[in-house]
Formats: sequence, C-alpha cells, structure tokens
Amino acid sequence: MLDQTDRIDFLQHAVETLAEQMLQLQGELAALRAEVEASEQRQLNLMASADQMEAMQASLSALEHQLLAFRKPRQKPRPMVKGAMHRRQAWIILSAMFLLSGLALVFRALLIQREPSVPLIRETAGLQAEALGSSLLLTIQGPTWLEVQTSDGKMLHYGMAKPGPYRFPVLQAIKLRAGRPDLVIVSFDGSTAVLGAIEATGWHTYKPG
Repeated sequence: MLDQTDRIDFLQHAVETLAEQMLQLQGELAALRAEVEASEQRQLNLMASADQMEAMQASLSALEHQLLAFRKPRQKPRPMVKGAMHRRQAWIILSAMFLLSGLALVFRALLIQREPSVPLIRETAGLQAEALGSSLLLTIQGPTWLEVQTSDGKMLHYGMAKPGPYRFPVLQAIKLRAGRPDLVIVSFDGSTAVLGAIEATGWHTYKPG
C-alpha cells in the first residue's frame, strides 16, 4: 500500500497533468473561436460583395435602357451635332467598360476569399525549402492546435492544423508547440520522431545545420 508521501506525490502529479490538459483544451477552444470569427467575417464580406454586385447590375440595366432609348427612332427627330453624338456614344461605352471591370474585381475578390490560407503557407514554404535545401516537415496525424514561429517572432502558423504534411523552411531557428504533441511527427536533419508525449505541450526548437 502507498504511504502518505507517495499518495501526496501521486495526487500532485495528477493535478499537474489535469492542469496541462486544461491549458491544451483552452488553446484548442481559442483556435475554434478564431475560426468562427474568421468565418463570420468572410460571410460579411460576401454579403457586402453581393450588395455591390446588385448595385452594379442595377446601373448596368439603367445603361441598357439608355442604349435602347438612344437607338429607338423618334417621331420628331431633332438635328444633333455630330461631335455631341460621338461624345454620348463614347460616354456610354466607357460606362459599360467601367461596370464590367467592377464586376470582374468583385468576382476576383470572392474567389480570393474562398481560397484557404494553410495550403498557401504549405506551398510557399515548400518552394523556399526546395531552393535552400533545409526544411522542417511536420506530419499531422490528427486535428491539433499548432503554433510555429521563427526565433525573431515571425508567425509561420497559428491555429488548428488538419491531418496532413506541413513543410517550413529553416532559414533560422524555428520553435513550435502543439496541443497534441503525440499527433505530430517531426522530420528534420535526417531524423524522424514524435514531437513529444501528450502532456509535453512546451516549446520545441529546431536550428539550421
């Protein structure tokens, strides 16, 4: 049977483990809140873009009515100066071109908003790593909070990480930590290993060779 000292040590260890798990859950909850806020902001941007498109469509319809009225023969035509007619036609054409350009910009903004950010980070990091020949490969085996930054504080990744590979160039010292270190496989400098045990949620530093 355990004596009094052993029981106290056991309880202290259990309390420390629960505290670390609570910190991990708080980090994952903060990441989920950030994703929800980002999703709400994207929805607001889409609604604003939709309103702009509707306004542009209304303006385009008004221009079409003006074109029809201009082409429709009048019962009592009035003599029009040739230069004024050309200016009116040029104004209508320029207005139509402006509206089309605005619609193109709106569609482009919508496409950019729908593109995920993490694949872009992975692709950019992969290209830099190939050019410089030094990279840190993280293989995520399950959803986890992940924070990666350089030694000077530049954030490379902050938030939830989905299963899959994440590659970062090692131009200087990189430090990282995860909510579930046991789900992160690290490949660096010719060696591959698990980031750490489930309770090892502290920082891990990797320096270029």
